[in-house]
Amino acid sequence: MLITNPHLPDNPIVFANPAFLKLTGYEADEVMGRNCRFLQGHGTDPAHVRAIKSAIAAEKPIDIDIINYKKSGEAFWNRLHISPVHNANGRLQHFVSSQLDVTLELSRLVELEKERKTLSIETARSKDQLDYIVEVANIGFWTREFYSGKMTCSAECRRIYGFTPDEPVHFDTILDLVVLEDRMTVVQKAHQAVTGEPYSIEYRIVTRLGETRWLETRAKALTGENPLVLGIVQDVTERKKAEANKALVSREIAHRFKNSMAMVQSIANQTLRNTYDPEQANRLFSERLRALSQAHDMLLKENWAGATIQQICATALAPFNSTFANRIHMSGPHLLVSDRVTVALSLAFYELATNAVKYGALSNEKGVINITWAIMEDKGEKKFHMRWAESRGPEVMQPARRGFGQRLLHSVLAEELKAKCDVEFAASGLLIDVLAPITPEVFPGMGHNVPEQRIA
Repeated sequence: MLITNPHLPDNPIVFANPAFLKLTGYEADEVMGRNCRFLQGHGTDPAHVRAIKSAIAAEKPIDIDIINYKKSGEAFWNRLHISPVHNANGRLQHFVSSQLDVTLELSRLVELEKERKTLSIETARSKDQLDYIVEVANIGFWTREFYSGKMTCSAECRRIYGFTPDEPVHFDTILDLVVLEDRMTVVQKAHQAVTGEPYSIEYRIVTRLGETRWLETRAKALTGENPLVLGIVQDVTERKKAEANKALVSREIAHRFKNSMAMVQSIANQTLRNTYDPEQANRLFSERLRALSQAHDMLLKENWAGATIQQICATALAPFNSTFANRIHMSGPHLLVSDRVTVALSLAFYELATNAVKYGALSNEKGVINITWAIMEDKGEKKFHMRWAESRGPEVMQPARRGFGQRLLHSVLAEELKAKCDVEFAASGLLIDVLAPITPEVFPGMGHNVPEQRIA
């Protein structure tokens, strides 16, 4: 992670986190004050450099894979994301960028392509090898008389289409199985075969049992007085499902990455906007990024299915346990919330605890924090109730403006939970009460039995 200052000459680096230094092999004093172009080298594509310059000049975010170089001279593929950070007046303040080494990922794709080509060559060397591959790949063979449409099919071909071993097969018999949307394409390809050019087509059929399957056919005609079309057919339904799942996963990864970067940009914006001391800003930003990282680690363990309130509290408040473990109490039912709410609540709890150490219940020797949550009934409707209650600490007064933790709470409650949030700076300590409707998007685990209480 880097932060640069476009208001200084040559847009120099003003912050570099340890992960960047570990990735590139540089020390902090070797990168601070330099423009990021020192990572470029002879293998860097000039077109990629121009694209980055254009985005920076236009103050727009950019995602790009570019070849960069480590201090050792080793080249690596850098999946780079750059976002501008503007102040409340819309004026550009900084650029925030993240770097991810995807060299192994891209190298593996190249290796897979080489392996595919090698396999293709090897299968052509020997009929025995080809027959074996065909057998294990479940490939069916067929021939078709071009003008009559009569077909001869192998046993595997008959199995794929759902034909019995002895029934006669005609091109029209197969065409009747093809779904209507794909039928015209199949007919056109079949007629083009008379030119002698090979063709390949993927299409769907509905079997006699009513099951939809994806098939791939490759064919070539032996031209002459009575053209004969030779072809193979393979059931590629599972491959199509895998491709659809891969596309879904790719979209989900991109969505989560953008959400994470939006959260990082928000943290950077809030930190830089409200802190004028560079050292303090650096420390606060690093602490908040660490809290965000811990929330992401927790979600990864749960396969991004969300986390329970208990997990969120325990993870967010873990840094305070060594000193205040017996003064922070939490209780409530096993209640799962979505990944977006998990991240926001983790950051909010961490920030509120930090403020409690500085100004609230944890700033003296006897103050305590009680965090409780429950599913309650309010006017006949189930609702989520959560309370952050500080007591036995110094007398608190309402600050002139909201802190980062309170802003996070209000943001996530308003946007994600559709909740009502009451904040009271009582003489006994800070009180925060949250009341939110129950929705499956926010509380995906509400199918389980959860103890209820009634709001007094």
